[in-house]
Amino acid sequence: MRFMHPIKELTENYSRRLATVDPEREFALVLVENLPPAEALIGAVVRAAIDRTEREAEFAIIVGRELSRNGLGKHLMKKVIEWARKKRLDAIYGLVLHDNTAMLKLADSLGFERYYNDDDNEVTLVRLRL
Repeated sequence: MRFMHPIKELTENYSRRLATVDPEREFALVLVENLPPAEALIGAVVRAAIDRTEREAEFAIIVGRELSRNGLGKHLMKKVIEWARKKRLDAIYGLVLHDNTAMLKLADSLGFERYYNDDDNEVTLVRLRL
């Protein structure tokens, strides 16, 4: 659901891009099992990047099914919101599929406003003014 469409292959270039974070413009937290790197599974990821406006950041979050419904998503979202506030941004936003009711409910609980997209009726923009 993170990519809004199925991806058949994660190329080396794209995986390198996802794994490289510019600390001036981006934020990422990755939760993994407490195992050696070659064995550890990823349980959750939250990322944010300051957009071209320089005043807002787009976020993305994914929590594995086995870890969902335990408050982890809310904890990660609070961390990314804290980062955005420290960067003195005006807002943080994300695109959420309409059928991702858990994420929409989480966004509502954190004070995000919903904006419906006329161009893509399957996606809702959620935005939190900081």
